[in-house]
Amino acid sequence: MKNLVKRKALMIAGATGALLMLAVLAGALFLAPMMASANSSQNTPTPAKAKKGAAYCQQYNQDLAKRLNISVDALQQDRKGAATDVIDQMVKDGKLKQDRANKIKQNIAKGKGQACPNMLQAKKGPMAKLFKKYTPAALQQLSQGLHMTSAQLTTQLKSGKSLTAIATAQHVSSSDLKTLVQNTITTVLKNAVNAGDLTQKRADAITTMLKNHPQFVEKLMNRVSKKQK
Repeated sequence: MKNLVKRKALMIAGATGALLMLAVLAGALFLAPMMASANSSQNTPTPAKAKKGAAYCQQYNQDLAKRLNISVDALQQDRKGAATDVIDQMVKDGKLKQDRANKIKQNIAKGKGQACPNMLQAKKGPMAKLFKKYTPAALQQLSQGLHMTSAQLTTQLKSGKSLTAIATAQHVSSSDLKTLVQNTITTVLKNAVNAGDLTQKRADAITTMLKNHPQFVEKLMNRVSKKQK
């Protein structure tokens, strides 16, 4: 029974790779990397590792900027601005002293905003826990809006269909699907804030980012996952 539950959880996670809480992921992409960069001066990698990681980091930034339909420079500035906003909020909340905050913001300003998340550790990090926590509810909300069960939606996503293709087959218009996805993101953000997993400040920043970059949601709707056996 334990293995069955585990397999079911993995199935949901794998099938919804395109849906794994866009809102939370957006926060990680824009804020977490910059926060890590600002506090990692004492953890300098070896030249060999740095050289190897730099290529992937560059590709990561280029791919992300392309997906958002913005320039790499704009992406870097967005990261730096978002990270600075979070630092200010931490000071306001009493989580960080002003002198320490000033030093961190100086490092952010001097940096290039190119920090990348550790891909190899992503499955073990806090973001993975958030994905696991909020994915089932998000999947249920999406499936209800598409007039099907969570199991049916999971199966179709695993078969390689996009949300847009599924919605078309279910006679759900593109505009209604977009509203459904946006409402799902809003619900996830609200629940994450209420549970203390996300600050309201960050949730608002994510909402603003998605509003300013509607193509992010559109790409999510048209994303096709690899077929799984």
